[in-house]
Amino acid sequence: MKFNITTIILFVFTSSFLFFSCDSNYVKDNSSINESSTDTSANTTEQSRIDSGEVRPAMPVNAAAVTVKVFSATENGTAGYGYDILMDGKLYVHQPHIPAVAGNRSFASEKDAGIAGELVAYKIRNNIMPPSVTVEELDSLGIK
Repeated sequence: MKFNITTIILFVFTSSFLFFSCDSNYVKDNSSINESSTDTSANTTEQSRIDSGEVRPAMPVNAAAVTVKVFSATENGTAGYGYDILMDGKLYVHQPHIPAVAGNRSFASEKDAGIAGELVAYKIRNNIMPPSVTVEELDSLGIK
């Protein structure tokens, strides 16, 4: 079964939406909310964690600033492909091997490297950090 990049992006977006919409802080009973008082302690606590360097705030990523560049790679005499992720024209990720797969094997085709690179770029654009790739994701994309 073949998937095109649009189908993959739509699947990842939908999955992310469902994951983040299932928030454990959901309030079922609105009567417990007192509109006259505002609790800023949570905001103050979060701001203090950011100020201390414990956490970094999510930074929006300009979608146009993240690009994928496929390159030819030779590993142990075997030709293959890899990808670079550029952010604002600067190298952000250099991936000469198939991620999540044991060994140092390059992608078999330029198309496979591009699809995997676009998945990582999608994760970066949507602040899904780290933008790691799993064996299951590669399998669902048809990359072996």
